Amino acid sequence: MAAELKHYFAKKKKDGLTAEPYIGYFLWHYSKGDDGYFHEVTRAIPFFMCLGLLRAVRLNLGKDNRDYILKEAMACLKVKELNGSK
Repeated sequence: MAAELKHYFAKKKKDGLTAEPYIGYFLWHYSKGDDGYFHEVTRAIPFFMCLGLLRAVRLNLGKDNRDYILKEAMACLKVKELNGSK
């Protein structure tokens, strides 16, 4: 869901970062307001966002869109790498 939101905002609003408050809101409610669980989910989200973004690449949405999605997927992996493999 987070990857879909990121992709939608990037495509329609021309700025994927504008999706961040919506993603955070979604994740907070997904974790039912539990700080510990929210922290766990947000540590794992870069990996799952990467997977979601890479699935979107298969949709053949054009070169510019594909390049953007691949760049964002790589950025998610770098964040995951910085956070460690836990």
